[in-house]
Amino acid sequence: MKLMQLKSDRGMAALIALIMVGMLTLLGLAAMSTSDDEVSIAGNELQETRSFYAAEAGLERAAAGIQTEYENTGVPPTTLPAGTDHLNGSAVTYATTDDGPATQRTLTTGSLAGLHALVKSFTINSSGTSANDHGKVELSQSFETSMIPVFQFAVFYGQDLEIAPGADMQLVGRVHSNQDMYLQSNVNLRMDSYTTAAGSIYYGRKGPGGAGAGDVQIKNANGTYVSMKMGAGWLDARQAKWYDSSIARWNGRVQDKAHGKQQLNLPLTSSADAHKVIEPASGNADSYENQATLKIVNNQALQKIGAAWVDVTADMTAKGIITYTPDKFTDQRENKKIDVTDLDIQKLYANGYGPSNGILYFSDNISGGTEFPGLRVKNGSQLGGPLTIASANPLYTLGDFNSVNKQPASLYGDAITF
Repeated sequence: MKLMQLKSDRGMAALIALIMVGMLTLLGLAAMSTSDDEVSIAGNELQETRSFYAAEAGLERAAAGIQTEYENTGVPPTTLPAGTDHLNGSAVTYATTDDGPATQRTLTTGSLAGLHALVKSFTINSSGTSANDHGKVELSQSFETSMIPVFQFAVFYGQDLEIAPGADMQLVGRVHSNQDMYLQSNVNLRMDSYTTAAGSIYYGRKGPGGAGAGDVQIKNANGTYVSMKMGAGWLDARQAKWYDSSIARWNGRVQDKAHGKQQLNLPLTSSADAHKVIEPASGNADSYENQATLKIVNNQALQKIGAAWVDVTADMTAKGIITYTPDKFTDQRENKKIDVTDLDIQKLYANGYGPSNGILYFSDNISGGTEFPGLRVKNGSQLGGPLTIASANPLYTLGDFNSVNKQPASLYGDAITF
């Protein structure tokens, strides 16, 4: 019997190799397809992200336009921000819609909670379209502006604020400084509302010299006066745990830059310097002299009647409404003699000289005394109507001011001493 010899298996190996090559080819094609898809998806996401940020840039540009207009003019923009642009490979189109007249509202959140504001709303729509694949992203934002009358603050100061009373003082209302705040007293200083600074809040003096021996107390959210004293020292921005400790002690009613507090801007046209509102009108569009209907400038009293300014110096002096006295008293803080112009508020209204629009302006740079000039307001316990007094020089009040039948009133000065 003969044995059968098997044929060579080389053909089978070739078949298996072909099958394996085919499978690897399919896997490679699938991998390439998946890779292409992922690249395509990544590309789409990139274009979408570019379009998103382009649309967001349109929102920011429109919002900045509205804010800038308010800061420069104090009123809403007459032409609402709108336009087109190209950014990072995307076309941007944005437009702003006025949501209607401003409404009076009481603010309910933040350190400005409780203040009355004139709130106006806008809606901004923006779209970003990729120049590569024409993918589009559309965004919408509601934007509110709040105009807060500054006389709702007991004290509002544009630069470093130092409060250092010699006698007992109670400040009824909010106190704000757009820079640092320095607090001290010889006896007691009590502050009954939000105390805020865009800079830092310190106990003591700004300049050289020691602080008074008195206490500084600020009301917390429960209506209780709580001292700044902390052991043998004082709780202020110099302390390492100032943020946490101030929140715990005053329940958020004392805030500075450590709490995220920012500047509150006045609607100025010529610069961001709030001091401009009390400086003379020459070359200064923001001066209160431009708005006044009664002004005392360089010892001359002028009343605006119609469009004309009438010199009433002689009559106001004869009736004792204004009295000028060189070196009348010494300003203890400045250690200088003050050349005083006394303004008798009671006689002002009794003789018909109350400013017709409630704005009185004072400036003196030519007084003949040996030191520097200032305005002193006296007999002002009862005003004859709403009154704003703006002085380019130091401003003093003698006796009570606006304490009877209270009127809307404000005092603006380079420095104010009560």
